[in-house]
Amino acid sequence: MISVDRFLKVGWDMPDSIFTLFSESTEGERVSFVSKVTSAAKEINITTAQIDFQQFASLDEAFQSDDWQQVIQSITVPALRSLVIFKNVDAMAQFDCPHAYTLRTILTTAINENVAAIFTAAEAAIHTMFNDSRAPFYSSHFPL
Repeated sequence: MISVDRFLKVGWDMPDSIFTLFSESTEGERVSFVSKVTSAAKEINITTAQIDFQQFASLDEAFQSDDWQQVIQSITVPALRSLVIFKNVDAMAQFDCPHAYTLRTILTTAINENVAAIFTAAEAAIHTMFNDSRAPFYSSHFPL
């Protein structure tokens, strides 16, 4: 896994700057990395916003939440560097999930060199969302 310092140095240099976190990492390691990178980002004036999809009863509820609005604000109006974190996106790992397509559109049309996004989920969900040619995020990420 990449170190927090290294991620903060090079994370915005990648095209699209969409990253996934799963692989050999356990849920505890994913939580630890996200917590550390969020704290470190704030220390160097990188704006952070996040949404944890497990906190909502449905994707519809998540996409109507204040957390979602903060994430969208960070993506579409980044004054400085922004880091957006999408936690537990397992529910979007479906080929017919309109929310995944919506998020992909928002990230790919509004993203610029000032925004980096991290997605966390179980390995199977990340694989479905990012490695299957039928998925909206196919081949558009860098594993951490």
